[in-house]
Amino acid sequence: MTNWADWVRLDGDFPDHPKVVGLSDRAFRAFITGLCYCGRYLTDGDIPAPVAQSLARRPVMAELIGAGLWHQNGSGVVVHDYGEYQPTRAEVEELRRKRSDAGRLGGQRRRGPPGSKRQASA
Repeated sequence: MTNWADWVRLDGDFPDHPKVVGLSDRAFRAFITGLCYCGRYLTDGDIPAPVAQSLARRPVMAELIGAGLWHQNGSGVVVHDYGEYQPTRAEVEELRRKRSDAGRLGGQRRRGPPGSKRQASA
């Protein structure tokens, strides 16, 4: 099963948003790829400079910053309002913990309590 961090959320109106509609194809792709990077590595929207530079050469990076989609920070860029639209690291880790606990409980229920006939036959 795919976990929550393997997805990014995009509103159906995303391509028509005023910050997005005028982007070049390269900037659009760099932005989406940056979102995927953040989701995969649970960075809460931070994209380190080497990664940002590999996603977007200077003109494209300037385009994304100028559109207000990326903001420069001391170590690269950060996706504007990332936590408002994407799950944060804390949310993903909490969901993973809950799913793990639920799976463990489900396994215990199938096996039965220690010392039971179900436990002995498993």
